[in-house]
Amino acid sequence: MKRSMLDNFIFSFPVQLFAQYFKSHQILLIAWVLLFLFITGSSGNVMGIPYVFLDPEYLHEVSFWSFFIVGIGFGILTVSFHITGYILHANKYRFVGLLKKPFSNFSVNNSVIPLCILTLYTVAICIFQSKDEHNTGFTIFTFLAGFYLGLILITALLYGYFRLTNKNIYAYITRKLNARLKLIKLSRINILDRLSNRKKRKVTSFIGLNLRIHDTKELYQFPNKKIITRVFDQNHLNSVILVVILTGLILLMGRGIDYSIFQLPAAASLMVLFGMITMAVGALAYWTKEWLVAAFFGVYIIFNILFTTGIILDYHEAFGLNYDTVPANYTISNLYQQSTDSIIAHDKRKMIQVLNQWKQKQKTDDPVAVFVCVSGGGSRSALWAHAVLGQIDQRMKKPLMDQTVLITGASGGMVGASFYRELSYQRQLGLISDPNSDIYLDQIARDNLNPMIFNLVVNDLFLHNPRFAYAGHIYSKDRGFAFEQQLHTNTNFVMDKKLSDYGALEAQAKIPMILFGSTVMNDGRKLYISDFNTAFMNTSPRRKTGINEPIIDVIDFQRFFQNQGAKDIRYTSALRMNASFPYITPSISLPSDPTIKVMDAGVTDNFGVTDAVRFIYAFKDWLAENTSSVVLITIRDTKRVQVIEPQSHQSIFDKVSNPISSVYNNLANFQDVNNAYKLEYMKSWYPDSIHQFVLEYDMYEDYREENDHKGVSTKDSTKAKRPSLNWHLTEKEKKSLIRNVQSKSKQSTIHDLVDRLSQGGNNHHQ
Repeated sequence: MKRSMLDNFIFSFPVQLFAQYFKSHQILLIAWVLLFLFITGSSGNVMGIPYVFLDPEYLHEVSFWSFFIVGIGFGILTVSFHITGYILHANKYRFVGLLKKPFSNFSVNNSVIPLCILTLYTVAICIFQSKDEHNTGFTIFTFLAGFYLGLILITALLYGYFRLTNKNIYAYITRKLNARLKLIKLSRINILDRLSNRKKRKVTSFIGLNLRIHDTKELYQFPNKKIITRVFDQNHLNSVILVVILTGLILLMGRGIDYSIFQLPAAASLMVLFGMITMAVGALAYWTKEWLVAAFFGVYIIFNILFTTGIILDYHEAFGLNYDTVPANYTISNLYQQSTDSIIAHDKRKMIQVLNQWKQKQKTDDPVAVFVCVSGGGSRSALWAHAVLGQIDQRMKKPLMDQTVLITGASGGMVGASFYRELSYQRQLGLISDPNSDIYLDQIARDNLNPMIFNLVVNDLFLHNPRFAYAGHIYSKDRGFAFEQQLHTNTNFVMDKKLSDYGALEAQAKIPMILFGSTVMNDGRKLYISDFNTAFMNTSPRRKTGINEPIIDVIDFQRFFQNQGAKDIRYTSALRMNASFPYITPSISLPSDPTIKVMDAGVTDNFGVTDAVRFIYAFKDWLAENTSSVVLITIRDTKRVQVIEPQSHQSIFDKVSNPISSVYNNLANFQDVNNAYKLEYMKSWYPDSIHQFVLEYDMYEDYREENDHKGVSTKDSTKAKRPSLNWHLTEKEKKSLIRNVQSKSKQSTIHDLVDRLSQGGNNHHQ
C-alpha cells in the first residue's frame, strides 16, 4: 500500500527522533530551552545574560576570535547532544546499526533542534549587532564567520575521531573489540535487553550523509541482532572515550586559569557546561532506564549526605585570613563581650583621632563633612560610581577625596569608588595626572565575568581547585580568586594590597575611609569590615530586661577575627565580601564556630545610606562641633521613583508566586522608603544642617537625550534599556552610563553640590 506524504513525513527518522525527546527524555531539552530563552531575550535580561551570548568578549574585546570560541562551545554542546541521543535512542532503530557510519548518519537526522537554535542564534546576533551595537555588515559578517569556523572546526575534529575509530567496522569488531567488549557485561546486557524487548520502531525514511532521503525498507531485512549489537557496542565505547577526552581537556584548561588566553567567553563556558550536563544526564538515563527519576533522587541524597557530613565542602575563603587556627567563637555572649560600653568608648576615641587628622587637612575651621554612598549593581555601578566621582572632582577647586570623610555602599559601587580613591591617591603622589581619564573608565568597565564562569565550569563544579599561597597561607583558586585576579588585571594591580595598607593611609587622612557593611547570612547581622575597630556602629537601643543587655546587631570584623589574621586580609577579599553576586561570586565562609557565611551588603542596604547614618549618629557631637554641615552624596545606578504599574488579572502562577516575587522585586523600593525615613529622622537628633545630593543613572533620560540629538522620536520609552546587572557590560551600555553623567540634570546637581561644598565655614550652626 502506497504511503501518503503525511505518513512519510511523520515516520521519517528526523521527526521520530524529535518526538522521542518530548516523549521520554524531556530533560535533555533543558539546555536548548535555556539557550532559546537567552538568545531571544525572553529570560535573563535583568542580569544581562542574553548579551553574554550575543556580544561575547575575549581578551577584553568583541571580535572574530570571541565568536570563534563561542562557535566551538556551540559545537561541543551539539556533539554532546548527538552522543547522548545516540546512546539513548539509536538502539531503538535497528537500521541505524546497519549503516556504514551509524553515528554520523544518526547525527544528521538528530539535528532538527540544534539547527533550529543555530538559525535563531544567527538571526539574533545579526539583529543585536546591527541595531544595538550599530556595527557594519562587514563586521557582523566577520563575527559570524568566526562563529561558524569554530563550529565547523570542532565538529570536523570530533567526527573525524569517529571516522577513524569506526572504519572497517565488522572486521574490527570480530577481530579486536569482541574480547574487550565481553568485559563490559553491563553494557552488552543493556543493549541486548533493549533490542529484544522493544517493539520495532516504525521509521520509513532517513536523511543520509549526502543529505538525500533514503528508504529503510531493505535495511529492516537484516535479521542478525548480535551483529547490530556489536555495532552499537563499538560506537557506544567510542562515544564514552570521546566524552572522557573532552572532559579531560576541559579540566586540563582549568590549570591555566591564571592566564587570560585560557579564560573563555562566558557564553562558550556555559555551552560547555550545558554539554557536560547533557552527557551526564544521558549516561544516567541510559543505565537506569525507567528508573531515571528514582536515580535522580538517589544522586541528590548521596550528594546531600556528602555536603552535610562535610566530605564535600562548599567553602570559599577570604584571602589573608588564617583558617588553620582555632576559629572565632560566634556566640551571643562573645558578641556582648566585644560590645561593652568601655570598648565602644575606646573605639570612638580612636576614630576621633582619625577625624581630627581629616579636619587638619581642611583649609577652613568649619569644613563640610562629605559622606559618599554608592549603590550596588555589578559593573554598571562600578562604572557609574567612578564616572560620577570623576565629574564632581573635575568641577571642584580641591580633590573630592580630600574633603570626603567616609565612603559606604555595596557591590559594584564600592569597586568603582575604591578604584577612584586609589587613583586619587596616586595623583597625590604625582604618579598620574587625572583619575577621570578615559583610560581608567575603560579599565573599571572591563569584563570580569568570563574568568568566573570559566572557573565555575572547569574547577568549582569538579571540586579540584588548584592552590596558591598568600600571606603565608594556602587557598583555593576558586571563582572568588578568579574575580579578584581579573579585577587586579583590569586595573593594573593598583589595589593589590592588604586592608591594613589602606588603613595606615586612612589613619593619616591621606585618603578617605571606606567602610564595608557586608551581611551575615546566618542571622542577618551587619559585618563591618575596616582596618579600624567599629564597635561604635552598634547603635541599637538597650532592651528593658533585668540585665539591661544591648541588642548586638553588628560585628566588628577586626576585633572578632583578630586571632585569625584580620589585619592581613587582602583588600579585594574585603571588597568581594561586600559584593557577593548570587551564584556568580561565591559567598565567603569565615573562620568561626559556627561558620559565618557572608553575602552582599545590598541585602540589607544596597545604597550605603544606613551605614553612613550609623556612623554620623556615632559621631554626631564631633561633627556638629567641628564641621559646618554634613553632605551626603548618594551615587546610585537606579532611579528612586519607579513607575507604578497597573495591576491586571493574575494568572494562577502569578497568584502563587507574587507573595514572594513581589518582595524580591521591590527590595530596592523597600530600602528606599526605609532610607528616606532614616534621613528624615536624622533632623531630629543632628543639630546642624544636612544636605543630600542624589546622582542617579536615568536610562529614560539618556534615551530621550540621545534620540533628540539624532532627531528621532522618543515617545516610546519602553525601548529604553537599563544596563544589565552583571560583571559584563556591552559597549552600548558603557557609552550610555558615561553619557548620562554629562546630562543636563546631572550637571545641574553637580553644580549645586560643588556650590554647597565651597561654602564650608560660612554656615556653621545655621
